[in-house]
Amino acid sequence: MNRDTLAVRLQDHGIETRPFFVCIHQMPPYQQHGGVESFHVSEQLSRDGMNLPTFHGMTDGMVHQVCATLEEIHRRGA
Repeated sequence: MNRDTLAVRLQDHGIETRPFFVCIHQMPPYQQHGGVESFHVSEQLSRDGMNLPTFHGMTDGMVHQVCATLEEIHRRGA
């Protein structure tokens, strides 16, 4: 299952996610100068990674809910 599909399934359970990061070398100011190298690991992480909910007030119960939901989605498969 890809990142975007997983994000939708988590959202269906009320769990918000966001993409991991955008590669700085792919941002417009750096593209304008040309000759920018490709950084394969960064590009793969940017394409496939996601941030799960984290914040100061997150309780153990909230963490358990996120983990249990991920396990349920995994069991059901793609």
